[in-house]
Amino acid sequence: MKKPVLLALYGLFLAQLPARAEFSPELFQQRLSQFAAYAAPLVQARGHGLRLFRDPDWDMNLGDCVLEESGQLLITVGDRLYEMEGLAPDHFDVILCHELGHLLGGAPKKKNYFNRSGDWASVEGESDYFAASCVQELEGSASRAARAAEGFYQLLYSHYAPFTGEPKPVLGGKDESVVSQTMEGHPREQCRLDSFVAGLTGAPRPRCWYKPE
Repeated sequence: MKKPVLLALYGLFLAQLPARAEFSPELFQQRLSQFAAYAAPLVQARGHGLRLFRDPDWDMNLGDCVLEESGQLLITVGDRLYEMEGLAPDHFDVILCHELGHLLGGAPKKKNYFNRSGDWASVEGESDYFAASCVQELEGSASRAARAAEGFYQLLYSHYAPFTGEPKPVLGGKDESVVSQTMEGHPREQCRLDSFVAGLTGAPRPRCWYKPE
């Protein structure tokens, strides 16, 4: 994609948006239901079922997914995740869409050592790349999706990244690092945001986590 187009899209992403709604238990369940209505047909088209589980033992843990041996995709979230300080409803969409991306994102895949379901899960960067289209659908526009991702990765940054010395992730920023091999684990937060934006714009996967074959 040509650079002027990308700059125009960044300008769109940076446009002023309404303030995020307070995250209530009712809104938390509403977002789960909205996601299920969107995701279930996509999962079923791959020959799987979808189950969402609110785990009371997880509390504030963000999310996890597993492809059960029955062929059902189980996405688990903390039962009171909405109480997490700084977490907004649109951030929750990013979490859910990322977990869905592990099944629907495609290659490159992680090595699966935990059950007999095969190497089914996309690596973390690929899940971020896929999540963009999902969040755009749930949020209703590319600009809202981009703002949701920026806010979510900044929230993760506030919890973890200051201890690593990496810069705060921002739209329009870029992780300039280049990997020698594709990462299976989570990239740095700016790299994750870069991957999400690339998914929105159809740009190539960032080299800060992806090594072409």
